[in-house]
Amino acid sequence: MAKRVVIVGGGIAGIYVLRSLLARKSDVDEEMDFTVIKREKSGWVSTCGLPFALRGWYEIERTEINKPQFFLDQGVDFRTETEVAKLNLDDSSLVLKTGEELKYDYLVIATGRKQEGKETELEGVYTFNNEEDAEKIEAALSLEEVENAYIRGRGIIGLQAAAAFSTRGLKITVHGGPPSLLPSNLDPDMADMVKERMEKDDIRFILDRREITAIKGH
Repeated sequence: MAKRVVIVGGGIAGIYVLRSLLARKSDVDEEMDFTVIKREKSGWVSTCGLPFALRGWYEIERTEINKPQFFLDQGVDFRTETEVAKLNLDDSSLVLKTGEELKYDYLVIATGRKQEGKETELEGVYTFNNEEDAEKIEAALSLEEVENAYIRGRGIIGLQAAAAFSTRGLKITVHGGPPSLLPSNLDPDMADMVKERMEKDDIRFILDRREITAIKGH
């Protein structure tokens, strides 16, 4: 009987695990069936490409590298708009929000991280993790009364978003921890060059550890 591998999460981590396992199926003795559970409606989306879509270089839909059917055609049970309600480690099973129970032999949890705090539920406050988030932000940016944008985070996606919003004429503030931009990617001297270039586009930076204590106007 084939072993079932269940991957919870269809972002870059989950998809790369799936692709690696599919490529190595012939290297293992046991037969495997794969199930991917994904909350979003899309297949594999290039998250790094989303800011460029907001910049107007192409439609948001074009960031979808592979549609769900691509994986279904490879024999993968690829489930979109599906969420896990309960995980039972004792009997190697999980329960979906629909009530369906799935048994597994191997489980991969690749759901990524989620922003904490109820402020993400307020009007005008958005996360930027997937295609659906990009669509909400695109709709907000199309409103004439939008003049300012505050971006929490000075990583690659945050800076790409800042550059995209700047081309739309918004006043941008990027807030992240010290000491510099992209600390996982660049040395401080190189990061300062990026900062100086972006400041020429009137993008303002706050690099400290102050926390958000209130969001006014909501």
